[in-house]
Amino acid sequence: MCASGDQGDSSCGARCFVSRCACGAYHLHYRHAVITVGRNALMRIMEECFLRERKGPEMNRNGYPLPFIIMLGIVTISVPWKDFPMFCRAVEDAVSLEIGIPELAARLAMPPGGREA
Repeated sequence: MCASGDQGDSSCGARCFVSRCACGAYHLHYRHAVITVGRNALMRIMEECFLRERKGPEMNRNGYPLPFIIMLGIVTISVPWKDFPMFCRAVEDAVSLEIGIPELAARLAMPPGGREA
């Protein structure tokens, strides 16, 4: 589950994607870190991303955007605002697959009777 076709934005050198492990956990790859999270933590990260998107970047007193910071147990992730859209997209893609959005969209696009036209 990648945020982009090349598993990250090459313009900023960051790499961000979420993969699902056979054990059921998710591996959040961001830059040089790989963090293993459960389904609930992944959903919480998506919720925090959504809230931050709605508010927009918080600025420090010099007018620079503050990073998106989220704590996962004893691990803290700090995502600069320039990487935030890529990070958020990777998490959203993983959650969409987890809750079955692609399958639901395919079923809704199918005409009544279950056969494609």
